[in-house]
Amino acid sequence: MNMKLNPFTLKFSGESSGFEEPFLRDYYLSSLNHVRVLLLLGAILYAAFGILDMLVMPQKMFVMWFIRFIVVGPGLVSVLLLSFSRIFEKYMQRVLAFAYFIAGTGIICMIAIAPAPVSYSYYAGLMLVFIWGYTLIRLFFIWACLAGWVMVILYGITAVWINPTPHSVLISNFFFFFSANFMGMIACYAIEFYARRDFFLNKRLEIEGENIGRMNVVLRESEEKYRSILENIRDGYFEVDLTGNFTFFNNSLCRITGYSKEELSGVNYKKFSDERTSDKVFQAFNKIYKTGVPNEGFDWPIMRKDGMKRYIEASVSLRKDSSDKIIGFRGILRDSTERKQAEMELQQILESLKNAVGTTIQVLVAALETRDPYTADHQFRAAHLAGAIAVELGLPGDKVEGIRMAGRIHDIGKLSVPAEILNKAAKLTDVEFSMIKQHAHSGYEMLKNVESPWPLAQIVYQHHERINGTGYPLNLKEDEILLESRILAVADVVEAMASHRPYRPALGIKMALEEVEKNKRILYDEVVADACLKLFREKNYQLP
Repeated sequence: MNMKLNPFTLKFSGESSGFEEPFLRDYYLSSLNHVRVLLLLGAILYAAFGILDMLVMPQKMFVMWFIRFIVVGPGLVSVLLLSFSRIFEKYMQRVLAFAYFIAGTGIICMIAIAPAPVSYSYYAGLMLVFIWGYTLIRLFFIWACLAGWVMVILYGITAVWINPTPHSVLISNFFFFFSANFMGMIACYAIEFYARRDFFLNKRLEIEGENIGRMNVVLRESEEKYRSILENIRDGYFEVDLTGNFTFFNNSLCRITGYSKEELSGVNYKKFSDERTSDKVFQAFNKIYKTGVPNEGFDWPIMRKDGMKRYIEASVSLRKDSSDKIIGFRGILRDSTERKQAEMELQQILESLKNAVGTTIQVLVAALETRDPYTADHQFRAAHLAGAIAVELGLPGDKVEGIRMAGRIHDIGKLSVPAEILNKAAKLTDVEFSMIKQHAHSGYEMLKNVESPWPLAQIVYQHHERINGTGYPLNLKEDEILLESRILAVADVVEAMASHRPYRPALGIKMALEEVEKNKRILYDEVVADACLKLFREKNYQLP
């Protein structure tokens, strides 16, 4: 598991999100005494600078002391006392941000009250507050930034409108404030980031330690029993050295290979395979050696002693000595010949089924070509584009093939629509258009009982649905619509607009692409639309 943090809030996210709550608990416990000391120190220093008030502006001294000793000081002490309550853990960051804010606001109030030029120098106190808030009281980045920038804004309001400061001084102070704030943000970000990283690494070490501890217990227990158990299990067990020679194996391995224990002892794995298979096995074992990651479900053919070809499936891991040095491999293997043969038979059945579906589709397409050449040609071109979009999206080959199949017959329901309506050169009436819209449902009815590796009937049924629910016939939205249908919907619209129709000339590919771009995320799936646009605009795709 890798550490994943939100780059702005620094909260654990994704697969690491489960660490957030224990981190907050750990951070609270590890920070509590430190925070209390810094709150106390902050209150003491805030009060101590009252001496400066007395020296530089005795006429305003009592007003300044009121801020220091009656408002801010007690506020910090209140936060300190609150840290001994149970609710402090839940609200620690908010409360510390408040303490940071009132400390800085107190200085800003003094700047507003102090006469010139004494007020010009009080910005130094605000700098100390920034240091205290960003780096010392364990504030999280997001809270520290919020309080810090609010104080900069308040200072600007004070220095410009409430107690105007000369431009030269104001510019100088703002330069230092902005610099201090940015440096404080960087420091605060780094402090929290490394605190979270150290916590994550420590937890990972604990988890790994617990796992290793459990594995060691299991291994010690297994070591005492495994030899006797291995001799009685049906699967073959083997151990080989780094060159592939058998150093230990059970009786089941002898049964699977057809060799006796004496014949197998010290024999290399290459004895059972041809050169090509031996190289495949070597590559698999070499990968395990380099990565240390066990390989489960690795299979290859072997030749038994009696000349019979069999398939075996193995789970292989490293063997190490007491000093953790790799000394070979161990694994469990089983004869998977029957399963392999069943898989090949199933594949043959699927191929036969695909061929049967393909034949059925050819018949349906031929029927539609005879009755409505425009629609048949449209289906062919839309299917070609839909397949290209599916490839661009990185879909597996089998799903691409299904999309192309569905595209070839997506308007097959138009066989139920009168030919004079399909070929009408004038604008359709509402009744005629409603009959056209029935073709999606009609196509579904024609295909729903056709045995197929793909959901052809549903793809055809949904190819006029739209992302915002305004499509037909089911008014589906977003992910309620099959991905195949979302792809076909875009291909259908692009081909229809770009091609000639009995009732209008071709609108052209440019206008078709503008339609897709304008209505992506509204009518069309955004990812599918972007893939279609990329095909035409960047990869020079052309309709056949």
